[in-house]
Amino acid sequence: MDEIAAARPAIWGGLVKVLQKCLVELKKYKPQHTTHRLADFANFAIAIGPAIGVPRKNIKKILDAMEAEKTDFAIENNATLNGLVRGLSTWLKYKGMAGRSRISTGDLHKEVLMVSENENVAAYIGNARSFGVNIKNLQTELQSYFDIKGPTTGRSNTKLYAISEKRKHARKY
Repeated sequence: MDEIAAARPAIWGGLVKVLQKCLVELKKYKPQHTTHRLADFANFAIAIGPAIGVPRKNIKKILDAMEAEKTDFAIENNATLNGLVRGLSTWLKYKGMAGRSRISTGDLHKEVLMVSENENVAAYIGNARSFGVNIKNLQTELQSYFDIKGPTTGRSNTKLYAISEKRKHARKY
């Protein structure tokens, strides 16, 4: 106990120095758009990385790895998300489906259903309305597997998306 008490000034001095470095790095860093669920924390961690001896690019890699693990865990335990990933992956591989700039959730639902049935892929996607709601509600998780742009609003208030394959996710479904 005496050793800890004797070291207390050095411990607090070290913590204050790191805190000062963190504040300097925070002032230098401009927050960036991120798809991480806790965007403010992600930007904070990236900003202070150099102050704690970790390059910003390494902090980004760590956050991406954590996001991928979270999504993998979620997909294993969420039949709807699993079905969407399987269905959209199959749809993107089917000839002529990928690469379109915008598609309505209604048309996307029909095509994913048709392609999944043709390819014998178990893809629970529900009806057109629940499919659209699930795409919207699970968009953050789906971003780990696909590049998704949208939704934008089309005629008659339809929701339009652009979906393409993401290159860097390790796991394929």
